[in-house]
Amino acid sequence: MNRLRVRRAQLRRSLSALEYLIVMISRINQRWLKQLFVATCFCALGWPLVANALQVTDDSGKKVSLDKPARRIVSLAPHLTELLFAAGAGDAVVGVVSHSDYPPEAAQRAQVGDAQNLDVESIVTLQPDLVVAWQSGNPTPQLEQLIRFGIPVFYSEPRHLEDIATSLERLGKLAGSDEPALAAAVKFRAESRRLFDRYAGAAPVRVFYEIWHQPLMTVGGKHLISQLIRMCGGRNIFADLAAPAAAVEREAVLMADPEVIIASGITQQRPPWLDQWLDWPQLHAVRHKHLYFVPPDLIQRHTPRVLEGARRVCDQLQQARVSGKQHP
Repeated sequence: MNRLRVRRAQLRRSLSALEYLIVMISRINQRWLKQLFVATCFCALGWPLVANALQVTDDSGKKVSLDKPARRIVSLAPHLTELLFAAGAGDAVVGVVSHSDYPPEAAQRAQVGDAQNLDVESIVTLQPDLVVAWQSGNPTPQLEQLIRFGIPVFYSEPRHLEDIATSLERLGKLAGSDEPALAAAVKFRAESRRLFDRYAGAAPVRVFYEIWHQPLMTVGGKHLISQLIRMCGGRNIFADLAAPAAAVEREAVLMADPEVIIASGITQQRPPWLDQWLDWPQLHAVRHKHLYFVPPDLIQRHTPRVLEGARRVCDQLQQARVSGKQHP
């Protein structure tokens, strides 16, 4: 008996905790007793009972856990749909909200209302194993209703350039498309850095970005669009605004005398109200014909395509610099 105890002690010392556990499990014949033993040992060792469980922290600071990669995802904002496809998770997207038009195949997915008015019944009918929500844009009561149904909700709110890359990585992990998501994030960061470096020493240009004309709306320094302007060597004349976006007085724009005015509007065509600034010919931007347009999808959706919008902004500011040298 003593010799047997010595032998067991030697076995314990020579095997890792996992190896010893496997040996002990193999000696238990009764199935129910074996299951009880496994559960007890795994809990004691602090090991998860669910293999390969996924856990990602969303932009609200909440941890979202899935037993396995999501295979049925509902997206609740156009930019989130675009992010999911960019992260290689497009095949898993089964539902989207209205205006989810990029990439084109997104329009083939089931519609579940719009971002501000969700069709909860349609969402539940799709039996999603993950909902990707827009925290500041979707109605909170409807999101809470989805959570009560037991549907995992991941809140996404990219506010900075780096947030876009991080969102790609997180969504890729949840959807099991880590490799394409990481590749997209790496490419986005590299292209962002190239633009920053290219215009790092460029002469500053005063810029007014016009979201809307009635009321006159613009972005503050905390908004992503303001970051894109800085990337191109521009200076947002309302960078000191505390809010990401706010209404401003026309007189404040006239006093700041921007060298460039950029507008996007809500369609893919140049908004006619941009030419209202022609009523103030004393403005530098008007005098030098620096009234520019950037399609809203390329600058107002926080997705990898913002870099395409940024390149357009950079080209426009560079045109203003050249024009300023020729016609001071």
